[in-house]
Amino acid sequence: TDGGGGVLFTGFAVGSGPSFWDNVAVFIRTTADGMYVSPRLWSPYNGATDVNIRPNLIWYRTPHIVSSFRVQVATDSAFTNIVFDQSNIIKDTVQTTPLLLNTRYLWRVQAFGAEGGPTRWSDVWSFTTIVTSVEEISGDVPTSFSLEQNYPNPFNPKTKIRFALPEKSKVELSVYNLLGEKVATLIDREYDAAYYEIEFDANRYGLTSGVYMYRFHSSGFTQTKKFVLMK
Repeated sequence: TDGGGGVLFTGFAVGSGPSFWDNVAVFIRTTADGMYVSPRLWSPYNGATDVNIRPNLIWYRTPHIVSSFRVQVATDSAFTNIVFDQSNIIKDTVQTTPLLLNTRYLWRVQAFGAEGGPTRWSDVWSFTTIVTSVEEISGDVPTSFSLEQNYPNPFNPKTKIRFALPEKSKVELSVYNLLGEKVATLIDREYDAAYYEIEFDANRYGLTSGVYMYRFHSSGFTQTKKFVLMK
Protein backbone atom coordinates (compact mmCIF):
# COMPACT_ATOMS: atom_id res chain seq x y z
CA THR A 1 0.00 0.00 0.00
CA ASP A 2 1.00 3.71 -0.07
CA GLY A 3 2.06 3.64 3.54
CA GLY A 4 3.63 0.20 3.73
CA GLY A 5 2.32 -3.33 3.98
CA GLY A 6 3.02 -6.91 4.86
CA VAL A 7 4.41 -9.94 3.06
CA LEU A 8 3.39 -13.57 3.53
CA PHE A 9 5.55 -16.52 2.47
CA THR A 10 4.61 -20.13 1.83
CA GLY A 11 6.36 -23.08 0.27
CA PHE A 12 5.40 -26.11 -1.82
CA ALA A 13 6.99 -29.51 -1.17
CA VAL A 14 7.49 -31.86 -4.10
CA GLY A 15 4.52 -34.16 -4.42
CA SER A 16 2.42 -32.38 -1.79
CA GLY A 17 0.35 -29.23 -1.19
CA PRO A 18 1.51 -25.92 0.22
CA SER A 19 2.80 -25.44 3.73
CA PHE A 20 1.22 -23.07 6.26
CA TRP A 21 1.80 -19.35 5.68
CA ASP A 22 4.83 -17.92 7.46
CA ASN A 23 4.57 -15.00 9.90
CA VAL A 24 3.79 -11.59 8.44
CA ALA A 25 6.84 -9.43 7.65
CA VAL A 26 5.93 -5.77 7.93
CA PHE A 27 7.62 -3.04 5.91
CA ILE A 28 7.21 0.72 6.33
CA ARG A 29 7.58 3.37 3.62
CA THR A 30 10.37 5.87 4.30
CA THR A 31 12.04 8.68 2.43
CA ALA A 32 15.31 8.23 0.54
CA ASP A 33 17.34 9.04 3.66
CA GLY A 34 15.48 6.50 5.77
CA MET A 35 13.27 9.01 7.62
CA TYR A 36 9.59 8.22 8.03
CA VAL A 37 7.23 10.21 5.81
CA SER A 38 6.12 13.51 7.38
CA PRO A 39 2.47 14.40 8.11
CA ARG A 40 0.53 16.38 5.49
CA LEU A 41 -1.34 19.48 6.64
CA TRP A 42 -5.04 19.89 5.88
CA SER A 43 -6.77 22.76 7.72
CA PRO A 44 -6.63 25.75 7.97
CA TYR A 45 -5.47 25.68 4.36
CA ASN A 46 -2.25 27.46 3.46
CA GLY A 47 -2.87 31.20 3.33
CA ALA A 48 -6.30 31.03 5.00
CA THR A 49 -7.69 34.30 6.36
CA ASP A 50 -10.35 35.25 8.90
CA VAL A 51 -9.46 32.18 10.99
CA ASN A 52 -10.86 31.80 14.50
CA ILE A 53 -8.45 32.82 17.27
CA ARG A 54 -8.67 29.25 18.65
CA PRO A 55 -8.45 27.25 15.42
CA ASN A 56 -8.63 23.49 15.14
CA LEU A 57 -5.48 22.43 13.31
CA ILE A 58 -6.00 19.26 11.25
CA TRP A 59 -3.53 17.11 9.32
CA TYR A 60 -3.34 13.77 7.54
CA ARG A 61 -1.92 10.84 9.48
CA THR A 62 1.50 9.72 8.31
CA PRO A 63 1.68 6.40 6.44
CA HIS A 64 3.31 4.44 9.23
CA ILE A 65 2.47 3.42 12.76
CA VAL A 66 2.19 6.62 14.81
CA SER A 67 2.16 6.88 18.59
CA SER A 68 1.78 10.68 18.83
CA PHE A 69 2.20 14.06 17.13
CA ARG A 70 3.80 17.39 18.00
CA VAL A 71 2.41 20.70 16.73
CA GLN A 72 4.05 24.12 16.73
CA VAL A 73 2.57 27.53 15.88
CA ALA A 74 4.80 30.59 15.51
CA THR A 75 4.74 34.12 14.15
CA ASP A 76 7.93 33.66 12.12
CA SER A 77 9.06 31.11 9.53
CA ALA A 78 12.15 30.18 11.56
CA PHE A 79 9.91 29.22 14.51
CA THR A 80 11.95 31.28 16.96
CA ASN A 81 8.83 33.01 18.31
CA ILE A 82 6.66 29.99 19.13
CA VAL A 83 3.25 30.74 20.64
CA PHE A 84 1.91 27.16 20.76
CA ASP A 85 3.92 23.97 21.19
CA GLN A 86 2.15 20.75 22.18
CA SER A 87 3.41 17.17 22.15
CA ASN A 88 1.89 13.75 22.83
CA ILE A 89 -1.16 14.47 20.66
CA ILE A 90 -2.91 11.20 19.84
CA LYS A 91 -5.50 12.41 17.33
CA ASP A 92 -4.90 14.07 13.96
CA THR A 93 -6.17 17.43 15.25
CA VAL A 94 -5.63 19.87 18.10
CA GLN A 95 -7.18 23.17 19.19
CA THR A 96 -4.71 25.91 19.98
CA THR A 97 -4.69 28.27 22.92
CA PRO A 98 -6.17 31.74 22.18
CA LEU A 99 -4.20 33.62 19.51
CA LEU A 100 -4.13 37.33 18.69
CA LEU A 101 -6.52 39.00 16.29
CA ASN A 102 -5.37 40.14 12.85
CA THR A 103 -2.09 38.22 13.09
CA ARG A 104 -0.35 35.93 10.62
CA TYR A 105 0.76 32.59 12.05
CA LEU A 106 2.72 29.63 10.70
CA TRP A 107 2.26 26.02 11.79
CA ARG A 108 3.83 22.61 11.34
CA VAL A 109 3.43 19.03 12.56
CA GLN A 110 5.83 16.23 13.42
CA ALA A 111 4.96 12.56 13.99
CA PHE A 112 6.47 10.09 16.42
CA GLY A 113 6.32 6.42 15.43
CA ALA A 114 6.03 3.40 17.63
CA GLU A 115 9.00 2.00 15.68
CA GLY A 116 11.44 4.80 16.42
CA GLY A 117 12.23 8.49 16.38
CA PRO A 118 10.27 11.43 14.92
CA THR A 119 9.65 12.27 11.30
CA ARG A 120 10.92 15.44 9.74
CA TRP A 121 8.62 18.43 10.25
CA SER A 122 5.78 18.76 7.77
CA ASP A 123 5.56 21.60 5.28
CA VAL A 124 4.95 24.99 6.91
CA TRP A 125 1.55 26.57 6.26
CA SER A 126 0.30 30.00 7.24
CA PHE A 127 -3.04 31.47 8.29
CA THR A 128 -4.26 34.87 9.49
CA THR A 129 -6.69 35.26 12.37
CA ILE A 130 -9.95 37.23 12.33
CA VAL A 131 -9.58 40.83 11.25
CA THR A 132 -11.81 43.00 13.45
CA SER A 133 -13.25 46.06 11.74
CA VAL A 134 -12.89 49.13 13.99
CA GLU A 135 -14.19 52.34 12.47
CA GLU A 136 -13.31 55.85 13.63
CA ILE A 137 -16.68 57.61 13.66
CA SER A 138 -15.45 61.04 14.76
CA GLY A 139 -12.07 62.74 14.79
CA ASP A 140 -13.13 64.93 17.71
CA VAL A 141 -11.17 64.28 20.90
CA PRO A 142 -13.42 63.04 23.74
CA THR A 143 -13.06 64.52 27.22
CA SER A 144 -13.10 61.12 28.93
CA PHE A 145 -13.05 57.37 28.38
CA SER A 146 -16.47 55.83 27.79
CA LEU A 147 -18.15 52.62 26.67
CA GLU A 148 -21.68 52.69 25.24
CA GLN A 149 -24.36 50.03 25.34
CA ASN A 150 -24.32 47.91 22.21
CA TYR A 151 -27.02 48.26 19.59
CA PRO A 152 -29.16 46.46 18.69
CA ASN A 153 -29.66 44.55 21.91
CA PRO A 154 -30.76 41.74 21.89
CA PHE A 155 -28.99 40.90 18.62
CA ASN A 156 -28.61 38.08 16.10
CA PRO A 157 -25.84 37.62 15.16
CA LYS A 158 -24.32 41.10 14.76
CA THR A 159 -24.23 44.14 17.01
CA LYS A 160 -22.19 47.35 17.26
CA ILE A 161 -20.25 48.72 20.21
CA ARG A 162 -18.98 52.29 20.54
CA PHE A 163 -16.22 53.61 22.80
CA ALA A 164 -14.29 56.85 23.28
CA LEU A 165 -10.60 57.50 23.90
CA PRO A 166 -9.49 60.93 25.19
CA GLU A 167 -5.83 60.03 24.57
CA LYS A 168 -3.77 57.59 22.55
CA SER A 169 -3.86 54.31 24.45
CA LYS A 170 -4.05 50.54 24.17
CA VAL A 171 -7.56 49.11 24.07
CA GLU A 172 -8.67 45.68 25.25
CA LEU A 173 -12.24 44.67 24.44
CA SER A 174 -13.31 41.11 25.23
CA VAL A 175 -16.49 39.07 25.58
CA TYR A 176 -17.20 36.75 28.52
CA ASN A 177 -19.91 34.25 29.36
CA LEU A 178 -21.77 34.29 32.69
CA LEU A 179 -19.17 31.92 34.17
CA GLY A 180 -16.53 34.58 33.64
CA GLU A 181 -14.82 32.66 30.85
CA LYS A 182 -13.42 34.71 27.96
CA VAL A 183 -15.09 33.58 24.73
CA ALA A 184 -13.87 36.28 22.32
CA THR A 185 -11.17 38.93 22.06
CA LEU A 186 -12.38 41.78 19.87
CA ILE A 187 -9.60 44.35 20.30
CA ASP A 188 -6.07 44.17 21.68
CA ARG A 189 -4.09 47.07 20.22
CA GLU A 190 -3.35 50.80 20.45
CA TYR A 191 -5.56 53.57 19.00
CA ASP A 192 -5.37 57.34 18.74
CA ALA A 193 -7.73 59.62 20.66
CA ALA A 194 -11.16 59.58 18.94
CA TYR A 195 -14.62 58.01 18.93
CA TYR A 196 -14.78 54.45 17.59
CA GLU A 197 -17.30 51.79 16.64
CA ILE A 198 -16.76 48.05 16.27
CA GLU A 199 -19.09 45.43 14.81
CA PHE A 200 -19.26 42.14 16.70
CA ASP A 201 -20.40 39.02 14.82
CA ALA A 202 -21.19 36.20 17.27
CA ASN A 203 -21.18 33.58 14.51
CA ARG A 204 -17.46 34.11 13.90
CA TYR A 205 -16.80 32.88 17.44
CA GLY A 206 -19.31 30.02 17.47
CA LEU A 207 -21.41 31.49 20.28
CA THR A 208 -24.87 30.17 21.16
CA SER A 209 -27.88 32.09 22.46
CA GLY A 210 -27.48 33.56 25.93
CA VAL A 211 -26.41 36.49 28.06
CA TYR A 212 -22.82 37.67 27.70
CA MET A 213 -20.70 40.51 29.02
CA TYR A 214 -18.29 42.71 27.10
CA ARG A 215 -15.43 44.28 29.01
CA PHE A 216 -13.53 47.41 27.95
CA HIS A 217 -10.15 48.32 29.46
CA SER A 218 -7.85 51.22 28.51
CA SER A 219 -5.31 53.26 30.53
CA GLY A 220 -6.74 52.28 33.90
CA PHE A 221 -10.37 52.74 32.81
CA THR A 222 -12.46 49.55 32.93
CA GLN A 223 -16.15 49.10 32.26
CA THR A 224 -18.34 46.04 31.67
CA LYS A 225 -21.81 45.80 30.09
CA LYS A 226 -24.22 42.96 29.37
CA PHE A 227 -25.75 42.04 26.04
CA VAL A 228 -28.05 39.28 24.81
CA LEU A 229 -27.49 37.00 21.83
CA MET A 230 -30.86 35.65 20.71
CA LYS A 231 -30.81 33.19 17.82
